[in-house]
Amino acid sequence: MPAVTELTPLARMVKEAGLKIRSMRQDIFDKKDWEEKSDGSRVTPADLEAHRMLKERASEIFPGVAFLSEEGTKEEIADALKHSIRLETDPLDNTGAYTGGKSGDLKKNIGYSVNVGLVKNGVPIEGAIYFPEKEEMYFTGKDGNAYFQKGEGPIRQISVKKGKLRNPVEVVSGFNETHLEHLGDREVNKVQQPGQYRAMKVADGTADVTGFNMGVGGFNTYDVAGPDAVTRAAGGMYVDRNGNPIVYGDSTKVPDHVVGSIDALIELGLTTRAQLPGQMQKYC
Repeated sequence: MPAVTELTPLARMVKEAGLKIRSMRQDIFDKKDWEEKSDGSRVTPADLEAHRMLKERASEIFPGVAFLSEEGTKEEIADALKHSIRLETDPLDNTGAYTGGKSGDLKKNIGYSVNVGLVKNGVPIEGAIYFPEKEEMYFTGKDGNAYFQKGEGPIRQISVKKGKLRNPVEVVSGFNETHLEHLGDREVNKVQQPGQYRAMKVADGTADVTGFNMGVGGFNTYDVAGPDAVTRAAGGMYVDRNGNPIVYGDSTKVPDHVVGSIDALIELGLTTRAQLPGQMQKYC
């Protein structure tokens, strides 16, 4: 039996927001009720409602902790970045999929999520990411391990695939170009998945590695803080192209990055044991 048998308060608040935006989706799609930001991404009433819900619940569960949200004002984001302890969230990640994607098919575009991570001194220490259409929750437990729940089913502990890379290497990629040059001439079995779901397939051991390259708008710390926390708890890492862990400092910008188990990243020459933060040494 896993050490964790119920969702954490953070995971519960993420799931509440996810269920709410799922209930709003068809009406938003029918009315084409969204606007485009300067980077071409969309924002809907569901983004704003999830932001409101998460901010309200965060003030109850994490009183006094700074709240950094994609849907916050520039002033709110700037203020939150000054705090060494803060919650970072994308209340509705992959809004393009939420609004039907290029095909306009809601049934096929189900990879949107609600992501929240608790960052302390530059490190995501607690996280939850919920995929409403899939009814899948990935989260960190109070024991420091990573967990998964499907619907209302049993909670099970998850872990990255340890040891050597599979042959062929199991790669999960995005639907746009993904930089995979670090794989060299290895044989690869590549499966496409949307958004942060790719990283969760590494965290649960399904895939060896995935890569994220900067597209239009790029990635931000609030996109990855929650998934990064879960991946770390599962024994993996988000590293930049120089093998350094993603930094959660005084900026929300995130460079191109690769996600894999510690063993996989070292085997691919993407990091070394010396580059790993102290809390990750237990996985070596």
